[in-house]
Amino acid sequence: MKDSIPTKIIGFGETLTVELTDALSSETLGHIDYTNQVIRLSEQYNSKTQLSTLIHELIHYVDHFSGMGLEENKIEAMENGLVALMKLNKQFFKNIIEGL
Repeated sequence: MKDSIPTKIIGFGETLTVELTDALSSETLGHIDYTNQVIRLSEQYNSKTQLSTLIHELIHYVDHFSGMGLEENKIEAMENGLVALMKLNKQFFKNIIEGL
């Protein structure tokens, strides 16, 4: 599953680099650096947590570019909801990706 963490994600007119790092504080699972187009994920956690954190950081990314100004608790709710739906509907989400 470690291979499922991408190293690059194409964003809105830019490519985001995804890095695994041990440089984040112990309470921080991930961070997005808009200036350098980097998403950093903590190496301390397993790949399932890293994937969920990546979704969380991508929601921040969409929020940043859309100007919605979502509060952290709303970002967390979106992350938790999307991850739960993805787990419950794996084939559906696979079909979405293949159909886009």
